[in-house]
Amino acid sequence: MSNRTVVIILSLAVVMMAFILFFERDTMTTDQRMGRKNRVFVKYVQEQVEGLSLRNTNGEEIVIERRGESTDTSQPKWHLTAPRELPADKDQVTAVLSALDYLMRERTVSGKEVAGEAKYGLKTPRLKGAFTIRGRTTGFAIGADAPGEKIYLGLDDRPDELYAVDRSFFKSMDKELGELRSKQILSRSLKNAERITRAGEPSGLSLRRSAQSPWQVQVEGSWIRAAGDRVEALFSTLENLRATRFIADDVKPSALDQYGFKPKSRGVTLGFAGEQELTVLIGDPCPGSPHQVHVALKEGGTVSCVDDEFLKDVERPVDQFPELRTAVFREDSLDGLAIERGGNTLSLKREEGQWRLVDDETPLEQEVVHQLLHLLSDTRAKSIHVGAEAVEALGSPLAKITLTDEEGDLVLSLHRDEKNQALAVRRGDEPVVLAVDPEFAEPIQADLLAFRARKIPLGEAYDMEYLSITGPTRQTLEKSDGLWRLVAPVKTNADTTAVNKLADLMAELAVVRFVAPAAKKEHGLADPAWRIVARMVKDTADEPSTDRTGTDEVTLEIGAAVPGEGWFARLSGEDRTVFVVGDDFLEAVRLPFVARDLFQIDDTDLVQLSLTASDDELLLAKENDQWVARDGRTIDRQGVKRLVADLGGVKTTAALAFDSNNKGIAPHLLTVKSWTAEQLAQNAPSTFRVGRREESSQLAGYRAQLNDLAVTFELPRRLVDELVSFVQKTREGTGDGDPAQ
Repeated sequence: MSNRTVVIILSLAVVMMAFILFFERDTMTTDQRMGRKNRVFVKYVQEQVEGLSLRNTNGEEIVIERRGESTDTSQPKWHLTAPRELPADKDQVTAVLSALDYLMRERTVSGKEVAGEAKYGLKTPRLKGAFTIRGRTTGFAIGADAPGEKIYLGLDDRPDELYAVDRSFFKSMDKELGELRSKQILSRSLKNAERITRAGEPSGLSLRRSAQSPWQVQVEGSWIRAAGDRVEALFSTLENLRATRFIADDVKPSALDQYGFKPKSRGVTLGFAGEQELTVLIGDPCPGSPHQVHVALKEGGTVSCVDDEFLKDVERPVDQFPELRTAVFREDSLDGLAIERGGNTLSLKREEGQWRLVDDETPLEQEVVHQLLHLLSDTRAKSIHVGAEAVEALGSPLAKITLTDEEGDLVLSLHRDEKNQALAVRRGDEPVVLAVDPEFAEPIQADLLAFRARKIPLGEAYDMEYLSITGPTRQTLEKSDGLWRLVAPVKTNADTTAVNKLADLMAELAVVRFVAPAAKKEHGLADPAWRIVARMVKDTADEPSTDRTGTDEVTLEIGAAVPGEGWFARLSGEDRTVFVVGDDFLEAVRLPFVARDLFQIDDTDLVQLSLTASDDELLLAKENDQWVARDGRTIDRQGVKRLVADLGGVKTTAALAFDSNNKGIAPHLLTVKSWTAEQLAQNAPSTFRVGRREESSQLAGYRAQLNDLAVTFELPRRLVDELVSFVQKTREGTGDGDPAQ
């Protein structure tokens, strides 16, 4: 292939590519066209409309053009070019374009030059319009009414065809200049404004800022920080100020007085660096509309009527503009926080979203830091005092807080204000004193104990193999093959759920608050009320432990009660810091950790059962899978089966105490003995005895003891009552059942 042929092919490829890019890229697919087959403008693409013209029923010719894209929105910026040059109302233009887009053909009338027939009204149409897409203009006309709430529509390029369309389309197109022009009073961006002044009634206002610094307001001759939300509300109101109707255009400045714009008229002036000032004037109420006022720009032009709702932000009293918050910041922008109080200084830094101590690895309670920062940013002054005299009256600071971000330091100084029974706060070197509630100072402490992490990791609960509790209740537990057993003061199975709860509490100790670096007499730790020892065994093949103590055994000492919070406590080891733990610790250890299922009777091998109540023994035996009474009494055999089933699943409410003397259940209300075949041969039944009601218990169950186990339990009331009732009914012969065989 010759070089000349290659060049020709490449040139053709470039031409084809250019054609595709610039002419075909926005054309519709076949599916898109099928989806629009019942619309009047099948090839209409709203986003590609470049211009629009309408001649309304008043004969007014309105022309709108797209002029590039707006700088602050993805929507096109429309502009009126006739009958005068004006910005267009984007929403109104979009509504017109959408009406064209979704216009449906209800009926089609065809015929040679049908559009020229007088009955269709298209020879002298009510309204004409046109739109331009990619340089091609499509004209249309709206004629007479058609049957069925329709109206006739003709297209310039289809003289032999017209359509009956919904009559609402006519209303969508019949627009006047006042409807399509922009209602926005200010078309200029205000984001670069650096001065705001307000003249006239109700009072003057001066605001200023430099570069990206916060806004300041002038109060009693001093410049102090302005409330950002107040300034933002003022800007938002001005930027969104919209006319409800237009009164006059091309009004010269000298003619503004007829609308109430006097030489010292109410108004707001905005200053810009290196740019012309912008002044919005506020005039008299609009005639016939008492809740609307005249608004115009100082240089003249258009006079409009605007709803007077905007005045609440534009004419807000000056005393509502000062920033009343003690500090204004975003926590995620802070790098550091320092607190000075009582001769101590606590310095924190923020790294990777977490607050840490400077030059110290002690973990911090993040929520406490967050709460302090929220306090600083959310607290508002009850009153303010402005000027050098107010600042000079401050005494020595009670505390200082330094907030650091990329722009520098903000220092808050706290002072006592005995005269006003308040706390005085000063922001940096501002000539203003903020009066806040005295309670504001309470959480502001330069003490590490106030910020220490409230969780102390002592190990892993599943590594725990030994627990010893010394106190009003003494008991020792050991774990073997994953199961806990009580080894002292009695040997028996343990309540796994209760022991695991205590193990979890010990593995990650939850602290209500830290109290002091060392114990004092009032903490009750010289002779602790409770001592809990936990021993953990770790796999030596694992990585070295990172636990706080680095040992296998930790001891928690619990002392005096702290009303409403819990109990004073501390750990063994080098760190003897006193803290408060919750009531859940004592709830976990005050009762024996005895298994709750010890009273359960397995009826698989059960051959004999004895129930004794009120010195009346009912001895039951199983013969040929049927229960009978040994003394020949009639029994409710189904009732016996239910009782045996209940005994097979019974769980104690709780183990109440270790009791070797069985005093807790005398006298006996009920005695239950059960025998398997093996126990019967050895005359060694399993026995439990039930005594008095435990009225103080939430469930008000019965005290009971099992065999010779030195533990007093509480049995559910329902089970005991059913057993006693069964014996009584059998004795009285009132129970339903078959005669004993």
